[in-house]
Amino acid sequence: MLVGDQFVVIIKSYSTSSGSNGSAQGTVTYPSNLLQIQSPGISSVNSNYTNPAISQSTGSLAFSASRTPSPGGIAEIFQVTFITKASGTATIGFTSNSTVDNGTTTYLTKSFTINSPPPVQTSTPAPGPTSSQS
Repeated sequence: MLVGDQFVVIIKSYSTSSGSNGSAQGTVTYPSNLLQIQSPGISSVNSNYTNPAISQSTGSLAFSASRTPSPGGIAEIFQVTFITKASGTATIGFTSNSTVDNGTTTYLTKSFTINSPPPVQTSTPAPGPTSSQS
């Protein structure tokens, strides 16, 4: 991945129960010096949940949503499009207070290596023929 690239992260939840009130809340974290959410960037097209609150300066997306009845199984909460700003290793994760159905939650994090684009090669034109005058 290079500086200036875009990628989409899909935030999902998993619940073993269905039928009651389903909830998901917490905060997704990312390094704001390396990543930025592309505006509008947030999509909940495949979800009944609402868009999260974005803080570009702190690198966080806070979300709190409920759905009745709970879908059970895997549910998409939202999608977010990131753009890379600088080279380094960016880790996207969750804060420890993130939960699904107020239960014990396992968090999956993902790290990405962002490289600077290669320098632009400039070519020096070959010298042209010269004329000699006598």
